[in-house]
Amino acid sequence: MNRNDSKFIGPVIFCVPQAPAHLTSTSFSGTPDSTQQRHRGGLEIMFPDDFTVFCSRRLSLYTRYGALRVHSLKAGREAAIAALGDLAMCWPEALASPSPAALSWQLLTGRVAYSARDRGADSLHATLSGRQADAVLLRYRIGLSAPEAAEAMGVDAGEVLAAVRAALRALPQRHLVR
Repeated sequence: MNRNDSKFIGPVIFCVPQAPAHLTSTSFSGTPDSTQQRHRGGLEIMFPDDFTVFCSRRLSLYTRYGALRVHSLKAGREAAIAALGDLAMCWPEALASPSPAALSWQLLTGRVAYSARDRGADSLHATLSGRQADAVLLRYRIGLSAPEAAEAMGVDAGEVLAAVRAALRALPQRHLVR
């Protein structure tokens, strides 16, 4: 697969990179932040500071989420990095959207689902809607509070609580503890 290949996942088209790029930052004026510059193969990749901060706050959680869904820490991290790479491609649009976190979560779940295609769905996502399964996974398997899960998903905490309640009615208890 080359760098120009695309996969359609939901309403967003993703460019599938061959290898994750190292994130660096720059101000919008183009002045590099010398403490965060990195080089990869002679190519310097620069991102705005707000994007770098957004990613640094989410990478660990996105990796844990992906690893739980695909049953592989390496594949979970690769999906998380790829999703944040996708977000880099549409960062100005994300900032103009009602919720950059919701767009980022959509990109992540699309990447993870794509990665899980050959591994089979995890039991939660095979049983529940995506929103319900994600809310349960974040709340019960990762241990986030409802507000933390809502922030990760880019939704209101009430939506997370409603999704969890609906999931609890639909699921046997064995799915909640692992």
